[in-house]
Amino acid sequence: ALSCAKYKVLSKEPKTKRIAAGDVFALNAEFSCKLYKFKIGTVVAPESTGERDKTNKKNDEDRQFKIDAAVVRIMKARKTLDHANLIVEVTKQLQSRFVPNPQMIKKQ
Repeated sequence: ALSCAKYKVLSKEPKTKRIAAGDVFALNAEFSCKLYKFKIGTVVAPESTGERDKTNKKNDEDRQFKIDAAVVRIMKARKTLDHANLIVEVTKQLQSRFVPNPQMIKKQ
């Protein structure tokens, strides 16, 4: 791997070839290689359902402010507009950022 191969990008404690559960890995700051460039991927832990719900709720709140601002901009410009055309205009304006759900627009 990255600590036991020819190029030691990571330093491992204890310095053995085998990897055990208690081994500690750290970035080898002294490592340099003029011939090769290394891309090291990161491992991302999956999001739990509680975190996902919290993230979705926060996104919906942020999007609600953007929907409000779009409605205000459109109504200031047009003065009068029926509901169906308002939903179409809001969707057009916000399409570059996200596709708004018509139910979110109707809440306003």
